[in-house]
Amino acid sequence: MSRNNSKMEIKPNPAPLSSAAALKWFERARIIVDERIKASGLSQAELARKIETIPANVSKILSGNLGSDSIEWMMRFAQALEVDPCALLLGREAARPARKLSPRLLIEQVEKFESYDNASSLAKSEYTAVRLLKDGAAATPVSEIGEQDIDGWVLIYASREWMHHDAEFYTCIRVRGYSMYPVLAPGDIVAIDHLDRNPQNLADKLVAFREANGATIKWLRSYPAKRLVIGEPENRDERDSALILDTEEAQQAILGRVAWWWAKR
Repeated sequence: MSRNNSKMEIKPNPAPLSSAAALKWFERARIIVDERIKASGLSQAELARKIETIPANVSKILSGNLGSDSIEWMMRFAQALEVDPCALLLGREAARPARKLSPRLLIEQVEKFESYDNASSLAKSEYTAVRLLKDGAAATPVSEIGEQDIDGWVLIYASREWMHHDAEFYTCIRVRGYSMYPVLAPGDIVAIDHLDRNPQNLADKLVAFREANGATIKWLRSYPAKRLVIGEPENRDERDSALILDTEEAQQAILGRVAWWWAKR
C-alpha cells in the first residue's frame, strides 16, 4: 500500500490563458476556439456536435449569452476542446504534484465474518478491522451501514499514525474506473476517514465525494474567494469526470478524506 502526503501546486499556465486570469470561462473558451479555427480548421458545426447543441448556439454561448454562466456548458466545452476545466474557469490548471511514497504497510482483506468487537480474537492482535463496503453502498453514511452493506473487512495495523480515530469512523471501498490512474487503479482499495470532511482542511488531498452512482475519488481543490470546490481527476483523459461544486454542495458531497489506500501493483 502506498500513502501520499504531497500537495498539489497550482502554477500559472504559460499559455495565453494565464495572462487573462480575469476573463470569464466563455471568453477563455472563445480564445481557444479562435486559435483552433486558425490552426486546424475547426468548424463551428464540429464544435457544436461535440458539445451537443446546434451551430447557432456556439457563438451565443461564447459571446456571453444563452446560459453562459452554466457550469454544464463549461464542462462540455472543456471536454470538446480537451482542456482542463480549471483552465477555463480560473485561467490556470494544476501542475502534477511530485510524490514521495511511504514504505508499504502490511494490509490484507479477510473473509466476511458476522461481527467484530473488542472481544474478538482480532481485537487482541496488532490489527484493526475496517469495513469493506459493497459497491452499491460506497456512499452510505457511517451511521446507516448495516450487515447487508458489508462485503468483508480490511485489516490494518492498529496505529494512530494511520488511523487517527476509532475504526468505526472509517470505511473501505474498491476503486472503479481510471479517473485517478496511475495513483489509483481499478481494484485498489481506499479507506475513507468520515470525520475529516471540512473542505477548508482538505485542499490538495485525495477525497471521496458522493455522486449519483455511489462514490468517486478526486483531488480536492478549494477556492474560498470564489466559493468553489473542485474535485479534479488525476488522469487528464478523464477531464469530464471533474466535479465543480459550490461550498454548500461540497459540504453535502464530501464523504471524507482518503486516509490511505492499498494498491496491488
